[in-house]
Amino acid sequence: MSTGLATWRAGAGRCREIVRGIRNNFRYSNGLRLNFQRLFRRSAAEVVYVWDNRIRIACDCGRGEHFGVHEVFTERCYAPHLERCRFEGNRVRYVDVGANVGAFGLGLLARGLVIEGAVAAELNPATAARCRRNVERNGLAAAVRVVNCGVAGSDGWIDFAPSAHALGDNIFHAATEAAGQRVELLSLPTLLQRHAGGRSEFDLLKLDCEGAEYEILRMTPAEVLRGFRYLIVEFHAEPAGESLAAVMN
Repeated sequence: MSTGLATWRAGAGRCREIVRGIRNNFRYSNGLRLNFQRLFRRSAAEVVYVWDNRIRIACDCGRGEHFGVHEVFTERCYAPHLERCRFEGNRVRYVDVGANVGAFGLGLLARGLVIEGAVAAELNPATAARCRRNVERNGLAAAVRVVNCGVAGSDGWIDFAPSAHALGDNIFHAATEAAGQRVELLSLPTLLQRHAGGRSEFDLLKLDCEGAEYEILRMTPAEVLRGFRYLIVEFHAEPAGESLAAVMN
């Protein structure tokens, strides 16, 4: 392929991405303002997306946090799975591992579910703080506990180094102690013991943790996993030493 053709294709792909972003933004209640900000104020530290004139989700678009918001609200990636779930009394108790800015829980709220109790675990300290503010600004502070931690197969610590893109943050790319931020790693049982108020039964476990889902599922005792009625798991590229077959067995 010639350099000119490759450049043209890259430019065309970028144009398609921009058009898709503009179209997605117009689906939010403040779509006009969003498009103005995304086109002319791209350096803004925080952008607030408003869904259905009531749900407000702030994110740092410079780190790509808005892609997680689009996944939930405009692309509806979880909708086919959630439509197969039955929540008694339209009430839900869930654990969200890889919560990012909290879009998954706010998406449950947008579906008309009443959130009775939840734990939202997010590895990146800055993103976890934004998630906590999103929970509070949507009136869920009493129901959703946001925990800044990584969830893994066992307890420990990580010198966390944020990636260039929010969706790339993971427990596998640790920094040196001097350069990183010290963040605790918790196993799923420890997370529940410390932050779920002694509760052992939940309606839903959602895992979107950039590869850590393999060791979480492999190393969590079966009786803990059986405490969830439904599991929604996004499997990423298999980390070294892990395989989907081993997890499923």
